[in-house]
Amino acid sequence: AADAEICMMLSDTLETVGIPRGDYLVRVNNRKVLNGVLEAMGLAEADPKRDDVLRTIDKFDKVGETGVRALLGEGRLDASGAYIDGVGLAPEQAEPVTPPEQAQPVTPPDVAAVTPAAPAAPAALAPTPLAVPPSESAQVAPPPETLQAQDPDSDAPVLSRRPMRKNPETAAKIAQARAKQEQAERERRAAEQQAAKKKATQQAAARGNAQRNATKGSSSGQSASAKSTSTGKRQAAASAQGNAAASNYPGQVMRRISRAGKPRVRTTGTATISFAIASNGGLASVSVARGSGSAALDRAAVSVIRKAAPFPRPPAGARRQYSIKIKGQ
Repeated sequence: AADAEICMMLSDTLETVGIPRGDYLVRVNNRKVLNGVLEAMGLAEADPKRDDVLRTIDKFDKVGETGVRALLGEGRLDASGAYIDGVGLAPEQAEPVTPPEQAQPVTPPDVAAVTPAAPAAPAALAPTPLAVPPSESAQVAPPPETLQAQDPDSDAPVLSRRPMRKNPETAAKIAQARAKQEQAERERRAAEQQAAKKKATQQAAARGNAQRNATKGSSSGQSASAKSTSTGKRQAAASAQGNAAASNYPGQVMRRISRAGKPRVRTTGTATISFAIASNGGLASVSVARGSGSAALDRAAVSVIRKAAPFPRPPAGARRQYSIKIKGQ
């Protein structure tokens, strides 16, 4: 059906530009026919010779049947004397390739023969048919009767190609449906625009709230940071004061021992005394770590430490165990 419509369109185009029907020839080719010929020749779909055979068959108008058969076989000499290799088919394989008999009237020579007879067609259809014998009319008219029946000057009815008129009711229904569709499209677009505006408003409000929260959080953070900084400074100051008190405490202990005086024993030597201070400043323990060689000097050295007690209350982290050397006189 599609091929027939294409042929009709081509015919209308040729006649519109001034070429009368009968002066042109429309040829239709179908690959299915050629595939059938190839199958009859014994060439499978995967055979590489199929394309060569198709190209050779297209040369019927150029080299004729004899040339095509030679090219399907071993080859032939062209007009210039050059030898052209053939496809290499056996004679029985090339046998199905023959020009169809119905194709002879549509070759260029036959078309030329039909063309001069076209002007004589009106004479055969003249108002005085009795003046011309039927035999003479058959001699003057073209042999195919179909050409006379399709002649534009004949009385045969020609189908009109103008479009059919539309039914008013159908056209009104189509217009109404189209209007409804356009209205629905407008409403959909308006709804989308409204939703987009609402979303933009919500996003702007969310950004404003986030900015206010960020500002409030920043001020709160700065206030908390200032408080923590102040507290940290106070703690650092207190820690520094505590560290200073702990560092100064051993000096206070030594000054207390120096005020207690020296042992009043007339002997030489040095006694090493170890002692510990309680959390309230009292003497927790005292002993001779290393004797001087004189029991009297060792007892006098322990007596000096006992006399110096109680010591100042030790601060947190202060040293509370000591070992000092006391010399005799």
